[in-house]
Amino acid sequence: MGETVTNEPDTPAGGVVGREIEEVDRGGRRLLVGSAQILGGLMTAGLLEHVGSPDALVDVLAPQVPPGPARDRLVFTAGAAAGLWAGQRRRRGAWDPGELQHAADDLYAAGWAAMGGLADDAAHLAGGPR
Repeated sequence: MGETVTNEPDTPAGGVVGREIEEVDRGGRRLLVGSAQILGGLMTAGLLEHVGSPDALVDVLAPQVPPGPARDRLVFTAGAAAGLWAGQRRRRGAWDPGELQHAADDLYAAGWAAMGGLADDAAHLAGGPR
């Protein structure tokens, strides 16, 4: 562990040249975790936009519909709406930290601390102040 692995160009596996695999591995994890945090915050803000208010999130996140096609449609529709919202914002060229922070503030005010935290993290990772 911790040993430097250097692959020559003719090595079939290619690989990491001149770096420790552990370093690249940690960097990859940070990149993926950061991306997941942004995506979680975007999905949260998109769901909030879809349902209109934090109070209406209960109907999407815990629908009082038995498992089956009707419930699947509700969940799919909410997820698709959240993805569409995020895609529209991305086409503008960048995520808007202010918009994400507004969603976080609304969620916090309504008692949705965990989901507010997702939107808050996304706002920060998108360049907004902490």
